[in-house]
Amino acid sequence: WRKAASLGWQGMALPEKYGGLNLPLVYVGLILEEVGRALAPLPLHSTVVAALTIAGDGTEAQREAILPAVARGDTILTWAFTEQDPRLLPETIQTQAVADGDDFVINGTKLFVDNFIVAGKCLVACRTAPAARDNAGLSLFLVDTKSPGIAHIPLVTLAKDKQSEVAFKNVRVPRANLVGALNQGAPIVERMLDRATALLCAQMLGAARKDAEMAFEYAKFRVAFGQPIGAFQSIQHMCADALIWIDGGALLTYEALWKMDQGLPAGV
Repeated sequence: WRKAASLGWQGMALPEKYGGLNLPLVYVGLILEEVGRALAPLPLHSTVVAALTIAGDGTEAQREAILPAVARGDTILTWAFTEQDPRLLPETIQTQAVADGDDFVINGTKLFVDNFIVAGKCLVACRTAPAARDNAGLSLFLVDTKSPGIAHIPLVTLAKDKQSEVAFKNVRVPRANLVGALNQGAPIVERMLDRATALLCAQMLGAARKDAEMAFEYAKFRVAFGQPIGAFQSIQHMCADALIWIDGGALLTYEALWKMDQGLPAGV
C-alpha cells in the first residue's frame, strides 16, 4: 500500500494542491485494470472513489483534512450506500440521519461495504428528509469508522474480497462532516456511483483478460483425440467470442471514463 502511494496511485486523479497528480480518470482506469489483472488485494477502488467525491463536492476543510493523507497512503476510504433493496436509487435509502444540535445522529444498516474493515473514514448516504419535488431528501456524511455505535459483520464472498454489513446505532456525526448541502446529496451520490461503476469495470476487465489468456494457453497444450483442443473449431469460436466481448467491454469502459473527464453524460 505504501509502495502504491509512492507511485502516486491513490492520488492520481486528485488535485495537485492536496498532493495528487491531477491526471484524468482514464489513467486511474489503466491502473485499476492492472490491479484486476493481478487480483491485487488493495483497497484502491474504494479509496479512490470516495476521495474523488470529497475532492469534487466536499468543503475546503474536508479536502485539506482527508486528501493529502489519502495521497500519502495514510488514510483508506470507503462508502456505504446499498441497503435491503439492492437497486442504486435514492428511494432505497432508509438509513436516517436526524439533526441534534451541532451533530447528526445516524441509525440504520448498510450492506456490501467494501474494505470497511481497514477504512478510516466512510462516506454514508442517509435520508435526512422525505423526497420532495426539488430534492430526494438524501445527504452524504463523512463518518469516522471508529465512532461509538458502529458495528460491522464481515460478509463471506466468493471472490474473497472484504465486504461488510455495517450497522449504525445512534452514531453522532458533526454537522461539519456533511458533504454537500443538506438534502441535496442525491446528485453527489449519483456521480460517485457512476465513477465507481466505470472504475470497477476497468478492474473487472483486467481480470477477464487474464482469464481469457489463461484459457487460450490451456487450449494450446491440452490434448484430446491426438491434438490440442485449440485445433477444434468450436473451441476457437469460444476463444474468439471471449476476446470480442472483452475488447468491447474495454471500449465501453474507457469511453465512459473519457466522457466523465470531459464533463459529458456517461451514464448509458
